[in-house]
Amino acid sequence: MTRRFFATVVVFLTGSAAASAAAAGAAAAAETTSLRVETLVRPDKCEKVAEEGDLLRIHYVGRFDDADGIVFDASRRQMAEEGEEREVDEEEDEMYEFILGARQVIPGYEQGVPGMCEGETRALTVPPELGYGEEGYPGIIPGGATLHFTVELVQIVKKSERWGQKGEEL
Repeated sequence: MTRRFFATVVVFLTGSAAASAAAAGAAAAAETTSLRVETLVRPDKCEKVAEEGDLLRIHYVGRFDDADGIVFDASRRQMAEEGEEREVDEEEDEMYEFILGARQVIPGYEQGVPGMCEGETRALTVPPELGYGEEGYPGIIPGGATLHFTVELVQIVKKSERWGQKGEEL
């Protein structure tokens, strides 16, 4: 509804006023589709910071729309059960791990996790273009879905800790 109203206003404006209104509208549209990152818990001491190439072990809850939305995925069994939307077996009650920067996760994670401290928890609101796009993830995430993740960074294994002297992974 806002976009239709905005388009109608622009038609009636002329010159620089129209350009200013268009720029303001574009900025508002960009704001609603950009990644939002909120720090929920930050440790008193930040001894390790997540950087590209680090192996990260996390717990997470993925919800549709916002922090109160339906749970579509979670690393802990009890978190997934809150949403009552999918079956979870005992083996899934473990941390998820990925290498930051290796494109093993959606772009919203790649952009929202760098700089996190071990022990930090963040809320990521991921627009479709940084999540699963217009295609979605069949059977789980509909196309065009905005996703909300609560991410707890449990452990960082630094890139330098994973590789030996000869460039071999330990």
